[in-house]
Amino acid sequence: MSSWRTLLLRIGNKCPEYGGSADVKEHIETCCGVVRRELEHSAGDISSFLIQCAEGLPHKIPLLGTVIGLLNLENENFVRGVIETTQTRFQEALDSGNCDRIRVLVRFLTALMCSKVLQAASLVVVFETLLSSAAITVDEEKGNPSCNLCAASSRGDGVSYGWRRGIFEHKKSLCRHWLVLFEDDNDLSAGEKDFLEDLWDRIKFLSSNGWKADSFPRPHLAFEAQLVGGKAHEFGPINAPEQPEPLSQFSGITYGREKHNAELRYPQRIRRLYIFPTGKSELVERNVLQKWLACPCPSDMSILWQRLFFAQLLLLPQPPFRPLYYTLVIMDLCKALPGAFPAVVAGAVRALFEKIADLDMECRNRLILWFSHHLSNFQFIWRWEEWAYVLDLPKWAPQRVFVQEVVEREVCLSYWEKIKQSIENAPALEELLPPKGSPNFKYSVEDGREKTEYHAISTELSNKSFTHLITVLERYGQVITRLCPDLDNQILLIAEILGNAISKTYNRMSDLRKEVVSLKKNVLVAEEAAARAKAELDASESKLTLMNGEPVMGDSPVKMKRLKSHADKAKEEEESVRDSLDAKEALLARATVEKEELFLALYKNFSNVLKERLPDASKAQTLRDLKSTRGDEMAVDTDQPSTMEVDDENGGTKKSKSNGESESSNVCNIGEKEQWCLSTLGHIKSFSRQYASEVWSHIEKLDAEVLAQDIHPLFRRAVYSGLRRPINELASG
Repeated sequence: MSSWRTLLLRIGNKCPEYGGSADVKEHIETCCGVVRRELEHSAGDISSFLIQCAEGLPHKIPLLGTVIGLLNLENENFVRGVIETTQTRFQEALDSGNCDRIRVLVRFLTALMCSKVLQAASLVVVFETLLSSAAITVDEEKGNPSCNLCAASSRGDGVSYGWRRGIFEHKKSLCRHWLVLFEDDNDLSAGEKDFLEDLWDRIKFLSSNGWKADSFPRPHLAFEAQLVGGKAHEFGPINAPEQPEPLSQFSGITYGREKHNAELRYPQRIRRLYIFPTGKSELVERNVLQKWLACPCPSDMSILWQRLFFAQLLLLPQPPFRPLYYTLVIMDLCKALPGAFPAVVAGAVRALFEKIADLDMECRNRLILWFSHHLSNFQFIWRWEEWAYVLDLPKWAPQRVFVQEVVEREVCLSYWEKIKQSIENAPALEELLPPKGSPNFKYSVEDGREKTEYHAISTELSNKSFTHLITVLERYGQVITRLCPDLDNQILLIAEILGNAISKTYNRMSDLRKEVVSLKKNVLVAEEAAARAKAELDASESKLTLMNGEPVMGDSPVKMKRLKSHADKAKEEEESVRDSLDAKEALLARATVEKEELFLALYKNFSNVLKERLPDASKAQTLRDLKSTRGDEMAVDTDQPSTMEVDDENGGTKKSKSNGESESSNVCNIGEKEQWCLSTLGHIKSFSRQYASEVWSHIEKLDAEVLAQDIHPLFRRAVYSGLRRPINELASG
């Protein structure tokens, strides 16, 4: 018979351990019987492993909760221990601010309550503690952000309906603080239902429907007649961590830094990405699905799954997992469900492509990387003829750039002839293919000497500081002109060089910071070792001993020599580590200065370049003004995030038209220069967000030398938006 660990891990799976059966009730009975027999010998291990399974496999929490409920009927002491251990781990999660762990454990507690293991009143107390801390966060601008609406992620079975209503009607600003939607709100207008009201309506719908949602398995109902006889235990008290007092001197810059650090530590919840029409119960179903990324996907859940994957993939500033993770999961689901999932994914891609102009620049880049990688695993098959019209768009139009960059990355993943063959249904798109590559040996070296000036510039650009990089670019300006005869290629080359410089500087800073932290720890260890060695030597020197019958100070000469040698060596090691620390700190200080110069130079030059090309500030205060300089006026004002963006700098949702309407596509009607400006502003915003931690460390100087100067308001808005600085600081900036 399989071990109890294997049965707990694979409960709910159709596997040999359960005889190939998919009957959930049979799984629970089998698992419970085996675990019950092992309790006498391995109660502690089983308790710990149950909680580990709940935390690591949250989609199996309802099954595990039912197993614990059945065990509670015969062994109350064991189950009481499980609850006490859960309480300890829950408090640890609160103290460390681990939001994901808090949410999972709240669901676990709710499942225990459904199985009559935990008193409903105890769970209400937990929710009220979390709600109170979240309310303090909003009302008094202090408190623990990790407590925000964890209750909303749990199930409602058995918890006071009136109390739940109190959660969602307590303060609407609580929602606006933490739960921002990522959806198509074209049916809402000012004064109508906001997210919190919409959420409450959906919960009321589920309540009136008996809390029936396909994504919520309720296996405890099959054992309800048995579970009702079990003893419901109390859950120990929990305490929200003490919060630091507000800063005595509070400025816009201080607030911005604090907000940035808080969002790094407490990332906001996943938002909804509306691509297809949805039902009333879907909002609550999502709260479970977002944790089920590794479990089988029913075909009727395909739309929910694709929405979840793309919402996470496009989440700003960072997705919960590496982008490659979503590539692999989507690819596996397409192969596992060939009749359902590929069509849904293709529909999502087309919908996103239609509204690509509304996507943040970082989201566009992620979508390009994912799509090209995805196609490389499916023979590069796509209906390119549907997108052939992009050739008629301006060169910098978002849809044209998307197609071009996807095709270029496909060439990198395969070979030129293969990609040309894959777009044979749209031969006009061959114009977007990169030049066909061939071996070129002009950078080779003869007799250890550089063969051409191109090789010289390549050597100069490698492993140099930013200051040296600027000198090299100035020195070899004419070489770059000959290497890239047209302006576009020159811009692309310099952009690539600067991108590598920024990445190299950032990575160097990160490595130096890690080394300094490690060396500081080593200094403490060396200090303690030297202090112990010195103490042993002092004790030995002050010891009174007899030598030739006469009392003398000090231990035996042999021992004294050994101790003195040990103390000297420990002191040398301490000094050596200190010297290493001083050297690394000096390098870090120098790198910090170079980083400051780099960011200031970039922002200054971007500002100057854009000022020459953007319309007069009196005519273009917002992106809406810029887009209306040519063509029809846009309905989507993307100087603040549109519905197709994940982040909303002002904590609210923006509206955009549905996929079938043409207003979103009007961005393609403006001129090529305006398209370039829009693209560049988008890159500045994305760059500011990506390196926000570094930029905030120099924000005073950036404000004084760049942002406070006579710069174009659109440039300032792009930087502020990337840093998530309040727009109302524009006037004072």
